[in-house]
Amino acid sequence: MSNRIVKLPSVESFGRLTPDKWLALKNLEESAELVEACKQYLKASDPTDPSGIGWEFDDHANCLACFGVNVGGELGDDRDKAKAGWIGYVRDQRRQAMLGELADVLQTVGNLITAFDITDEELAQSMDDCLVRNQERGRL
Repeated sequence: MSNRIVKLPSVESFGRLTPDKWLALKNLEESAELVEACKQYLKASDPTDPSGIGWEFDDHANCLACFGVNVGGELGDDRDKAKAGWIGYVRDQRRQAMLGELADVLQTVGNLITAFDITDEELAQSMDDCLVRNQERGRL
């Protein structure tokens, strides 16, 4: 994957905009939720299925079969297609959850920027400084 410049959408701050520890911790909380959502998405995207999505499908299909509902043959194509569809559906749902948490993080960062009266110029300079630090460390 190559480097790219990420264009962030405008973020309108709102709500509790007091420059205090609570707002700083809110950023930490939202970031932790993003990490968990990313981990769930990564597990759902792993072909070895560490999150058990395939087993979950099998459990549901077997339960339905107990009540006379057929989800494809024992090892038939219909069941394999249904299982693949289920895994894709869960993966897509987890990606949407991850994107929702990412938006929450951006929102809380926008709120923090507003609460602490950080100007656009200060933020741009901080990003430039961050780029230089990462170049000096050999990360770019």
